[in-house]
Amino acid sequence: MILKESNKRYPLGPIFWSVPFLIVIALLAYNSQSNDVEATKKTQNTITLFSCDLESFDGAYFKCGDQQLEGARFITSDESRSGANSIALNASNIYGLTTIFSPEAQDYSATYHVSVWRYNPDNVDSWLVVTAEDPKDLYLTVKEPVEKEKSGWEQLHIVFQLGENYDAVKIYCYAGGDGKDVYFDDLVVEEINLERVRDKYEIPRIDLEISDASLRKLQMKRDEAWKRGLLVSSDDDWVDARVTADGTEMDGKIRLKGDWVDHLKGNKWSFRVDLKDEFALWGMTTFNLQRPETRGFLDEWLYHKLLEEQDILSPRYTFVLVSLNNDILGFYACEEHFMKELVESRSRREGPILKFTEDRFWDGIARQFDSLGISNFVFPDDKKTGLEVASIRPFKEKKYTEGGSTLQDHYHRGSYLMYLYKNGLANPSDIFDVELLGKYLAIVDITGAYHNLTWHNQRWYYNPLSDKLEPIGYDGFTGKTPVLHPGSLLSSDEVYYDRTDTYEPYRQFFYDEDVVSVYLQALDSLTTSSRIDQIFERYGNEMATYESIFSEEYFYFAFDSTWFKNHNTAIRLSLPAFENSSLLATLDGNMLSLRNIHKFPLVVKIPEPTGNLRSEIVFPDHKHENVKEIMLDWPIKDLTFSVLGFDEEFFVSVDPLGPSRLVNDSVSLASNHFDHPSAVVNGQEVFIRSGKITESLKIPAGYRVHITEGSNIDLLDHAYILSESPVYITGTSEAPIYIHSSDRTGAFMVRKTNVESTLKHTLFRDLARINDQGFSLTGGVTFYEADLTVSDCSFKNSQEEDALNIVRSRFVLTDVLFDSTAFDAFDADFCVGAINGGHFRNTGNDAIDFSGSIVEIRDVHMTNIGDKGISVGEDSEVHLYSGWVDGAVIGVASKDLSNLEIDHISLSNVGTGFTVFQKKSTFGPAEIIVHKYEMENVTRPFLVEDGSSLTFTTENSL
Repeated sequence: MILKESNKRYPLGPIFWSVPFLIVIALLAYNSQSNDVEATKKTQNTITLFSCDLESFDGAYFKCGDQQLEGARFITSDESRSGANSIALNASNIYGLTTIFSPEAQDYSATYHVSVWRYNPDNVDSWLVVTAEDPKDLYLTVKEPVEKEKSGWEQLHIVFQLGENYDAVKIYCYAGGDGKDVYFDDLVVEEINLERVRDKYEIPRIDLEISDASLRKLQMKRDEAWKRGLLVSSDDDWVDARVTADGTEMDGKIRLKGDWVDHLKGNKWSFRVDLKDEFALWGMTTFNLQRPETRGFLDEWLYHKLLEEQDILSPRYTFVLVSLNNDILGFYACEEHFMKELVESRSRREGPILKFTEDRFWDGIARQFDSLGISNFVFPDDKKTGLEVASIRPFKEKKYTEGGSTLQDHYHRGSYLMYLYKNGLANPSDIFDVELLGKYLAIVDITGAYHNLTWHNQRWYYNPLSDKLEPIGYDGFTGKTPVLHPGSLLSSDEVYYDRTDTYEPYRQFFYDEDVVSVYLQALDSLTTSSRIDQIFERYGNEMATYESIFSEEYFYFAFDSTWFKNHNTAIRLSLPAFENSSLLATLDGNMLSLRNIHKFPLVVKIPEPTGNLRSEIVFPDHKHENVKEIMLDWPIKDLTFSVLGFDEEFFVSVDPLGPSRLVNDSVSLASNHFDHPSAVVNGQEVFIRSGKITESLKIPAGYRVHITEGSNIDLLDHAYILSESPVYITGTSEAPIYIHSSDRTGAFMVRKTNVESTLKHTLFRDLARINDQGFSLTGGVTFYEADLTVSDCSFKNSQEEDALNIVRSRFVLTDVLFDSTAFDAFDADFCVGAINGGHFRNTGNDAIDFSGSIVEIRDVHMTNIGDKGISVGEDSEVHLYSGWVDGAVIGVASKDLSNLEIDHISLSNVGTGFTVFQKKSTFGPAEIIVHKYEMENVTRPFLVEDGSSLTFTTENSL
């Protein structure tokens, strides 16, 4: 915070916060820093304020000129980086090198840097900490080093500023409680002169001046947003400002900028600046000044450069030093706003810049934040509904909606095209400039700027001359680079593998052959090794300069050029098809079936009796849901095909399935090396019939297994289904599938498939385990080394140890129900996956159990649980975004080297809320980090074994 009527100092004491309170505030989210870059960051733009090599001490204190550091009683000569001494911290002596830093000149524009060297041979959890007296004002921690020496010593860094309500900070080192020593030496505090850095690199400077009353207004808005977790802006938020740059003073107004509060950390806030009509800065009348990390530092900058090269619209984007009322705030990204100057500067005629309104989207998130707390919301619901009700509006709306001008006509035409796009009423190639759109999509993939694709981040320019919409690339990155789902290399993979939200309108682009043709050709031309080298030759010097600048303020910053080069190489290698394995072609009588298992659309050329070639576009079909079928009246043996947009041709043989091989339009399993009365085969397709199954059905690899909507399968007399081929169990809400065992002896398993299985609208009920001549499982439904997606499925009345057990697989569970299970409901072992919505109730044991897995969980409700709501063990990494437990012995448990991070959880009628411990000697202590929780009728809030840790990052009302 910036403004409070307070000027507190506090004396140096032994330790004025106890360990429990430190646990509560540890790792307070908004200002932690870390990095594992091993390159040394040297600077000549600092003034050393004090340096302590731990060689001089008096009693309990080290002497460093006028500064004293507590902890000399922990001095040791066992290890040292310089001189003879260091200090050893451990479970008994957890704090050291504690000092109060209060510079004589209270310069709130000054930036300070503290560093310390650490030797940590046993990898003890240990931190460097900087905090104000009230941690809510300032609390910075770092545990990951920036610099490492061959000797094993590593350096920790923190950069900080003072605020007007705190003129002193406490600096100390802290060691976790596992009993082993961690050593610290050579603590240094410096002042960084960012103005000197600016002069060295000749980076522009922008000075903002506002009144004290205006500053208080911004401060109140910032505090309101920080408390709420979201900045909701209005026209009343603007304050008058004087803006000075390049020696020119300009009048205008400013307000806080950004939806999320990462724009409002500490004293360094993001702003929108609107100059009065007679002023412009570098051709811009309205622009944003934002923390560079909110856009991925140089990632966004390079994204803009590559867009500009292809003549794709994007805001002007550069970096500046910013001050507010003469206080240096630091280096900022300066980004042009969506005004007519943006398009005119790129040789376009003035036309409307359009967007989908986001009010319902953000209102929904704000409502959930206000009700459930920060970061606790059902994001997909509000995002989908937000798009459904979104209207289409231009920036500078009055200009385009009043007066009956030509500009108004342009707005109506552009909004009509946007309407067609939103509702999928026309081909994208009829709405958008195909060349620009295809190249834009390619650059998004090349740079990883996926954040720009989601509907509420899209901006479109209506070009009144071409009568088409053009993309405007911006906001491609967040503080963390957006990542695709596991297994996806490109945004097109997300669409073809059905891994993105079905309501996202950009999905249409990858099913328009004209757009995809340009997109693939652009991927090909823009990812060559010579092209990648050209990018770094052209921009390398400028990037190196900015990297040096940022490293002065952000010691952990480094641009990851290796990722960029490797990512582009991987894209290029994925483009060519493979002969005889990218296209599957079968001829069943007169029916030609084409299935594309390549990453990209294929153009298949079918020879006709006349000698002509008939072309068919076949889109990727990774789930066997879009096989293209063509009726032919002539024989065919071979086909040629190519990747859409490319000339290189490949050959594939057509697999004939003559009438002599058909039995009632299908092939019996006996002719395919296995036989079962409940299954029929057509080529590689296995269809399991409805009805009772009393003899186990075992399906080998090489098939695709289908259970169609409305099927009712009853497994009796210990019969089970075991498939080594992927299964597609695709019911509907109107015609669900039932797989059950009326005598409670049947089971279901899929194992060792190399293609993902799909389960939709299916009820698994009254299932037991497979127990067949020593082959015995623990789950009623089991997937082993078999990836799967599950949506709208239920698992009820399981009699076994696990109702659903997934092992060594990738999975996504969406809107699932587990009810009345004898033991655990869901158990995932050595998996990577996600749960997006689920209800778990009436379980005999745990609701959700993980071992050795990496999982994200959202919106799960657990009711009447026999043991633990969520159990995380054996070196698992689990992130719970939102969950509710009502009735359980234990709410959540983390054990055996596992880490459980919880954004929000509500616990009611629970014996023990949180428990953390080591169960198996072959592992180690565990950790839980809780950002927000609620408790009601909880007998014991937590139980933590020595060595394990439970951290609450915010206080809660019980």
